[in-house]
Amino acid sequence: MRKRFLFALLAFTVVGVGFWLGIRRVPEPAPVVSPPGPTGPPAPTSAVRRVDMKKQTYDIMYVPSLDEYAIVVYGSPFEPARKEAEQAFLQKLGVAPEQACRLRVTVSTPVFVNPEESKQTYRLGFCSP
Repeated sequence: MRKRFLFALLAFTVVGVGFWLGIRRVPEPAPVVSPPGPTGPPAPTSAVRRVDMKKQTYDIMYVPSLDEYAIVVYGSPFEPARKEAEQAFLQKLGVAPEQACRLRVTVSTPVFVNPEESKQTYRLGFCSP
């Protein structure tokens, strides 16, 4: 019984890591971003568009159907990688922190990278609650 459990756990881990690495190696096209307008920051034009990826420690995506940005942190420890991703988000959109706080943004991390931090989603760290 114990061997079967360990084998299943090992198989699940190998498949999960393989899936994670396989997805992250697919080249992404350059995002199509409109210039900033008077009402807010630019928004990518496809259904789900990757806005930026840097050093394989985070992904920043915009989902127009939800009118929301999603930052997924793949780096560990979580807090330094989160801060790096949030700064890249500000730079890529060309907005000030105050403007970014008015946008719908969620920050998350996968359980296999940061088990404790993956139990919830976060707001931008520089925004007041």
